[in-house]
Amino acid sequence: MKPGAIAGEPSTSASVPARPAVPRSFGLRAVGLVLAYGYLAGLVPGSIIAVAGALFVLTAGRSLVVTSGQTWSLALSVVVLVSAIGVPAFRWGTLSLSDLRGIQSVLGSTLEVGPTQMAAGAAVAAVGALLALSTWLAAPAPTSRAGWIASSLEAGAGAVAIVTAFWGASLIDGAGVAETALALGRWIGLSVLVAGIALVAARFIGRASRVIRIVVLVVAALCTAVGFGLVAGGL
Repeated sequence: MKPGAIAGEPSTSASVPARPAVPRSFGLRAVGLVLAYGYLAGLVPGSIIAVAGALFVLTAGRSLVVTSGQTWSLALSVVVLVSAIGVPAFRWGTLSLSDLRGIQSVLGSTLEVGPTQMAAGAAVAAVGALLALSTWLAAPAPTSRAGWIASSLEAGAGAVAIVTAFWGASLIDGAGVAETALALGRWIGLSVLVAGIALVAARFIGRASRVIRIVVLVVAALCTAVGFGLVAGGL
C-alpha cells in the first residue's frame, strides 16, 4: 500500500505524508475509535467531555495523513462538532452520557421535548453537528478499502455521538426485552442514517473549493451558536 493510500492524496512530495506517519495515524485512529464506541455504547462510564477527547484523538490521527492546508479544516470541524453535541448537555444540565440517556429515555428526545424554543435550538444545533461531521470526514478522502473502512467507522463514531446526544437512549437499564430491542434498533438505525448522510456530504465537500468548505464550516458554527442561544433563552 502506498503511504498516501488511506489519505487519498495525490502522489506528490508536497501532499503525501511521510511513510512513518501512516502507522502512527492508524494507531491513533484505532485508539480513538475504541474510546469513542466504548463511551457511546455505554460499555464504559463517560461524559460528553470524554467523547470529545476521543474525537480529538481521532482528529490527531487523521491530521497525520492530510496536507497542511487541510489540517485547519479538521481542527475547526471537530471543535464545532464537539460544541454542537454539547447543546443537549447544556439543555439538560449534565455532561454525563448516562444521565443524558436516562433523561431522554423518560422525557423523550431533546428534539421533541418543549418548550418549542428549546426544541428548535436543539434541532438547529443538530444540523450544525451534521455539517461539522461531514466537513470533518471530507479529509482524508478514502481511496482504498482500508480507507473506506476507517472513514466508515469514524463516520459511525461521529454519528453515534450526535444520535446519543440529541435522540437519547441506546441501552435502557431495567427495560424489558422488547423495549430494549426497540430502543437499540432505533439508536442503530438513526446512527447509520446520520453516518450515511455525512459520508455522502463529505464526498461533495471534499471535492469542493476551499471557499465552499469555509462556508459550510461557518454555517455549522452559526447553527451551533444559534442552538446554544435558543436553549439559553428558554432556561
